[in-house]
Amino acid sequence: MRFNPITRFTPVVRSIPIFAMTLALAACDGAGIIITPINNSSSSSSASNHSEISESSSSVSSSSQSSDTEITKGISYPKPLTTREFYNSISLILGEDVPVALQDNELLGYHGSPSLPSIEEEAFLKVHQNIQTISESEWVATRIPNHQKGSVSDVADYVLSTLAPLTYRRPLTDDEYKSMHAAILVSTSVDEAIVKAINLLFTSTAFLYRLEIGIVAGGSLDSFEYATALAYIYSGAGPDKDLYDAARKGEL
Repeated sequence: MRFNPITRFTPVVRSIPIFAMTLALAACDGAGIIITPINNSSSSSSASNHSEISESSSSVSSSSQSSDTEITKGISYPKPLTTREFYNSISLILGEDVPVALQDNELLGYHGSPSLPSIEEEAFLKVHQNIQTISESEWVATRIPNHQKGSVSDVADYVLSTLAPLTYRRPLTDDEYKSMHAAILVSTSVDEAIVKAINLLFTSTAFLYRLEIGIVAGGSLDSFEYATALAYIYSGAGPDKDLYDAARKGEL
């Protein structure tokens, strides 16, 4: 069984001072943290889809002449999961390591500037093919509790309430929930509902890209983005239920 240090160290993570946590995030190139003089600050916002990522950034100058320094968030971009992060995250969400037979070690690819990567079209098609294979496997069927497989509606409710928040690494919006729920409900059998639900989850942009870019908080990472950055630094996977719950309660 894969050791998950986030579960073991969640109480420790909660007690780390914010300054120390920020320094830890600085070690992660996906977090986009830089140290700048206090009289200069910058913020950015980015948006992405499967084929391209566009960026916009703005900077303002302060009249403060203080010689102190502060840690501020630098320009950040959505970052595709690596192959290791991809399979580690699926394993964590479904509660068991993805069988080796279902893995493709050359699954994800990048193109463009190293500072602005996106998933290549060919690689993205391979992701879809691999997720289709995983979703249709007997292994995935065993990862849905039997008492949640009584009907198509049961599958939809379980997947969206339990698996989707860990997949998106944040709560679903009302529109996301309604859209995915409706898509799953058109399934004609429980097996079809499972396949459709797993495909929807793991081919979503919210899963395939790490989005610790401070969209909601206007440049600062919100609690879910902090949890995501910490989780990938320490475990190579997204937040587990304990860390996710800590973020939801505002305990980080």
